[in-house]
Amino acid sequence: MPRRRFIDNRGMSGELLPLFPLRVVALPYCSIPLHIFEERYKAMVSLALKEQSEFGIVLAEGRGIVSAGCSVSVDEVAHRYDDGRMDIICVGRRRFRIAVLDREEDVLKARVQYFDDEDSGSTPASRIEAVSAWEQAKPLLPEPQEDRIDPTAPQLGFRLADAVPDLDARQVLLEIRSEEERLKQVAAYFRGYAERLARVTHARRVAPTNGHGGMDPRATRYE
Repeated sequence: MPRRRFIDNRGMSGELLPLFPLRVVALPYCSIPLHIFEERYKAMVSLALKEQSEFGIVLAEGRGIVSAGCSVSVDEVAHRYDDGRMDIICVGRRRFRIAVLDREEDVLKARVQYFDDEDSGSTPASRIEAVSAWEQAKPLLPEPQEDRIDPTAPQLGFRLADAVPDLDARQVLLEIRSEEERLKQVAAYFRGYAERLARVTHARRVAPTNGHGGMDPRATRYE
C-alpha cells in the first residue's frame, strides 16, 4: 500500500473548510457517530446544522494531522444534553487534500482541493471477490456489520472499507483513486484478517511467558 503524505503548505488554495482532527477516518457514504463536547466543536456543529454545510474529518496522529480527509454532513442529532453536548450521526461526503492551513481561529480550517476517483470503473469479478472476503471476515470483525451489501452499489469499495477497523488501512483506502484497486485492497485485507487476528491473539497470550506456556522468570510479577 502507498505511504500516506502529510501536510504540504505549498499546495494550491481551495475552499475554506472547518476541520475536526480525530482518531477516526471518515469514508464517503459511511455513517460516523460523534459525541461533541468541546465548546469550539459545539459551535462548529451548530453552524453546520444551521447552514446545512460540511466540515472535514482528518486523522490526527503524533506528528500532526494527515493531509487527506473526508468532509461530512450532520445527518441526525441523536441526542442533545442540557449542557449543550450532542450525540450526532454524520455521513461522509467528499474526499479532499489540504492545501493551506488556517490557524487563526479556535477551530482549525483549511483551503482544500476535493478529489474523486480517476478510474471509477470496476469489474464484476472484483466486486464479487471483495464482498465475499468481507462476508467471510464479518463474524470476526469487532463491530456488528450489515446483513448484506449490494455488490452493484456505486463506489462499493468505500462501503466495504467501512468495516476495516485499522486506521492506517482505512486512510490508505480513502486516498486510493481507483475503485478497482480499492476493491482489490479491501479483498486482500479481509482475506488476511483472520490470520492477522490469530497472530495478535497468540502474541498477547504468550507475551508474558517464555513461549512454552510457562512464566518467563525475568518477567515482573505483582502479587
